[in-house]
Amino acid sequence: MIVSLLYHDVVAPGQFASSGFPDGDADIYKLERPEFELHLTTIERVSGVGGVALLDCAARCLSSKDLLFTFDDGGASAVSIAALLESHGWRGHFFVTTDYKGRQRFLAA
Repeated sequence: MIVSLLYHDVVAPGQFASSGFPDGDADIYKLERPEFELHLTTIERVSGVGGVALLDCAARCLSSKDLLFTFDDGGASAVSIAALLESHGWRGHFFVTTDYKGRQRFLAA
């Protein structure tokens, strides 16, 4: 079984329009940074996660205690999300909407 946790954006408290799509419908998929940090520390503490796997080895090397982190759309917060994951020794998969690359609130080209 592969466990994959899907996120969109992680933003500073109250700054939902700072990354990714800026409307209220998109905001429900965003987490404020303290909440995301709590997710990471809780996952690390209680889940017995063996590691965070990358898709290129998922088919051949996942254990039942590994998981995947995925992030959709390529919002500007992707860089800080990657740094948070790295602080735990983890990696994530970022699916970037290339039509929005370089636009305001999205990753630069």
